[in-house]
Amino acid sequence: VYVVKFLRKPRSFAAVLHRLESRLRYIFLGLIITVSAVWALVVFGIPALSRYVAFSLPTETTRLLSSHALQALDGSVLHPTRIPERRVKALRREFATVMGQRSYPVLFRSSKAFGPNAFVLPSGDIIFTDALVKLADDDRELVAVLAHEIGHIERRHTLRQLLQNSLSALFLS
Repeated sequence: VYVVKFLRKPRSFAAVLHRLESRLRYIFLGLIITVSAVWALVVFGIPALSRYVAFSLPTETTRLLSSHALQALDGSVLHPTRIPERRVKALRREFATVMGQRSYPVLFRSSKAFGPNAFVLPSGDIIFTDALVKLADDDRELVAVLAHEIGHIERRHTLRQLLQNSLSALFLS
């Protein structure tokens, strides 16, 4: 009813704007629409855009991004592994059974900051910390962690999260 009355009378833009700004119900409606639009963009729009971009980026871009990230991490919170080379080779053989045709690089690093952990870089490099390897009672536990990390790679979770955080920060600023 209000909308029909409002639209029925032709007015200048300034008069329409004055009417919208001087009525509390229109201000409240505008606030609800604005908050809803921002919420929908953050909850649905940015994740959808991130997913699209993550699967569209060229492989070389993700490799370059990961290379820079690994250099930064290696210089600060990651250090060369202290796991004996014989043990690393045995783990790589064990991991080969899960990898199948995939060829994701598996890297081992020492890190007090990350503790017992494994994570992936956008390019698909999988990093296991020494603390995680030492914590495992059985190599099958590490194989399960590897399978989990492969899931992150194939769904591009790391890249999507990076893009989503960047787009959210850009939107907010």
